[in-house]
Amino acid sequence: RYRRNKEKRDRERKERAKDAKERKRKRREEQRRKREERRKRREEDGQAEAERERRAIIIRAEGEKAAAKNLSDAASKLSKTSGGLHIRTLQTLNELSADKNNTIVFVTPLEVLRAFEGFVKKTSRS
Repeated sequence: RYRRNKEKRDRERKERAKDAKERKRKRREEQRRKREERRKRREEDGQAEAERERRAIIIRAEGEKAAAKNLSDAASKLSKTSGGLHIRTLQTLNELSADKNNTIVFVTPLEVLRAFEGFVKKTSRS
């Protein structure tokens, strides 16, 4: 009877050990599966990020191309109009002067200053 109880206890102990090993194996398998899922997700996220960056670069390049075209058109129109560049410069100065916190350093050719001197002299004689 003692021997049968001992055999029974031994069987139960072996089964518990076998169950514990099986649980441990399943736990390791689950952990491995989760690691693999995280790795795949990171890889997919990286690919998605690379795709977003690629699209952003293309959009930025298209914007720069359009801006260059607009600048080219504006320069062409300003060069065809006599005094157009001077008028645009004065408009820009007017826009800058609206904000009192700006200090404007404006380089002016001497010819322009002399032209203003002549204009002032003519108007003061009148």
